[in-house]
Amino acid sequence: MSDTSPLLALPYIQAGQAQKHVTHNEALQRLDILVQLRVRGFDALTPPAVPVDGEIHALGATPTAAWAGQGLSLAAWINSAWMFVPLQTGWIAFGLDSGTLRIWNGTAWQMPDIGDLNNLAGLGVGTTADGTNRLAVQSPATLFNHDGAGHQMKINKAGMADTASLLFQNSFSGRAELGLAGNDDFSIKVSADGGTFTHALKIDRASGLASGAAVQSGVQDATPGRLMAVGAFGLGQTDNTNMNDTDDVDDLFGAPGGFYSWRGATPAHAPGPFTSVLQIPGYNRASAQLAIGKSGTAPSLFFRGNGSSNSVDSDGWRKVFHNRNILGTVTQTAGTPTGAVIERGNNANGEYVRFADGTQICATPIQGLASGPFTRTWPANFAASPRVAATITAGLSMATVTVANNTTTSIDVYTFNAAGAQTTAFAHLIAFGRWF
Repeated sequence: MSDTSPLLALPYIQAGQAQKHVTHNEALQRLDILVQLRVRGFDALTPPAVPVDGEIHALGATPTAAWAGQGLSLAAWINSAWMFVPLQTGWIAFGLDSGTLRIWNGTAWQMPDIGDLNNLAGLGVGTTADGTNRLAVQSPATLFNHDGAGHQMKINKAGMADTASLLFQNSFSGRAELGLAGNDDFSIKVSADGGTFTHALKIDRASGLASGAAVQSGVQDATPGRLMAVGAFGLGQTDNTNMNDTDDVDDLFGAPGGFYSWRGATPAHAPGPFTSVLQIPGYNRASAQLAIGKSGTAPSLFFRGNGSSNSVDSDGWRKVFHNRNILGTVTQTAGTPTGAVIERGNNANGEYVRFADGTQICATPIQGLASGPFTRTWPANFAASPRVAATITAGLSMATVTVANNTTTSIDVYTFNAAGAQTTAFAHLIAFGRWF
């Protein structure tokens, strides 16, 4: 019969043995060490300076000092001395410092195999799971890493009306949520109290277009902080309108700056048809407007301003002239030009030039008659009888010209020879006056 037990090497009391208590106490010491084994640490190499009675360390392969030569053993401080017990495969120990349970596999201390983790009722990492939060993690961070390529984190829901989202909380009260919240459109919602949520951004699942409180509600929405959409204030719009046909252009003086356009009927107080207006805000609510239109084949540009009270400029729209609209029909309203700068024309009665300031010049050829006056109608009517200059262009030498009955529409002309007798001769008249 062996002197020790086969598993824990406990010493047996021999028949007729003297001082049996020594053997018995030694066996109790080994049992005290190995039963419910608790070690201060695993793979220890340096003895503590002041060990405590009953303190146990699982030694590494090359310990030093008082542990030298006792590698891969248990070192227990018993009765002011180190007692060493060689490790055996399968021994289980709890690490007091690490708070972990480990098994000696013959070469290293390993974590125990906890078996199949499928279909667990719950799992709490650093905290306690519950019936709703069946996986609960309390940690400074959580890492989901790739396994050689990409990595997806998937959140699945049962039906369209259900929710698949990430909820961000403050003291377990919701403040922001993103995902599929009650439908299949992607949403970002925010809350100030955890009870009422605002749809800040919503992406349509079919079109990919955005809406929500963070996006303009309309093309004239100037709410600070909102995202501008294509077409906002006329920017980037194609063949659309941000003014109704029944709108009044004067109302734009109170609107945000932008490019406003319309189709169909021209709004009230617009300078002409097919017009778009660029609204330019200024200091203290004063602003200016540029209107773009088309008259025939020539483009037209108008501008006007307003005061700080949003009152419309009393002078109304002013037209900007360029090389394609300087010439045209000159018009006026109450003495203010409303048409082109210069108007030129001709007819059977001669040629005329009209200027926007009211000046008019007419030039007409005549043939004086020996039998009486030659009456000539002006090629364009004057507002009052013009001043006339006449010269002989062909006929008798030393001939002279006399005019009479000079009116806004016509004039009588007489031609005389050197002897003072009325005769036939050709002359040219130039009349200076005003058309309004």
